[in-house]
Amino acid sequence: MPRPPARTAASANATAPWIDGKSVSPAGGGYLPSTSPTTGETVAHIARGTTPDVACAVRGAQETQLAWAARTPAQRAAVLLAIAASIRASEAELSALESAETGKIAPEREVEASAEYFSYYGAVVRAVAGESLDLGSGSMAFTRRQPYGVIGVIGVITPWNGLLNQACRDVAPAFEMFRRNIYGTFWFEHAGSNLLLDYLGDENIMWETAFPHPTCLYPSPVERSAAALKDVPRESLRKIMQDNAAKLYNLPLGNA
Repeated sequence: MPRPPARTAASANATAPWIDGKSVSPAGGGYLPSTSPTTGETVAHIARGTTPDVACAVRGAQETQLAWAARTPAQRAAVLLAIAASIRASEAELSALESAETGKIAPEREVEASAEYFSYYGAVVRAVAGESLDLGSGSMAFTRRQPYGVIGVIGVITPWNGLLNQACRDVAPAFEMFRRNIYGTFWFEHAGSNLLLDYLGDENIMWETAFPHPTCLYPSPVERSAAALKDVPRESLRKIMQDNAAKLYNLPLGNA
């Protein structure tokens, strides 16, 4: 299984998108700095994906999915378990990166939890069974469960203080459909609303204040919210500010 080249916490090298089993340069050539919340130093430069990058990832996923679905459950489980083993084998490197990018003092538990997601689904995939129904003499109906979108494109807006854990949690069970399971939140990114609307639509995005984190909107949440969301269409604004959260948490809105 190909894997990205190793990177240490001390390096500030630019990271490239990993698409279709290989490292590629971002189509737009842009990069975003990743800074340490402890020292303020730049830890790395992260490739800024654009529409062509997403299209390339989608094409690669579509081509790969057929081969993935053709594998036996045991073979798919072996891949997931191998990823878990690789994460554990790279604990020192991943812990250093997690600490540099999030400021965590002892991130080893985060690394182990990330590996556990793949271990769990590596076991679950072998337990998926079909169902049969006896329809009478000479007739039998049965259900065969096929992997749907196990290899796909996952758009994840991860919190700055849970990068590895959140990424693994969302990628490992990737056979679930995105729009039923993943929501993106943002609060301080000035261009966040437009980027999220372009890439994800307005059904899976929520606004937050992030209190009491250092980057929260206090002490002027109303003013900062208005500034960040000023270009969002009114219908989408309602979804981002209340409807999507109500849908996710099953909250009644009444006539609000």
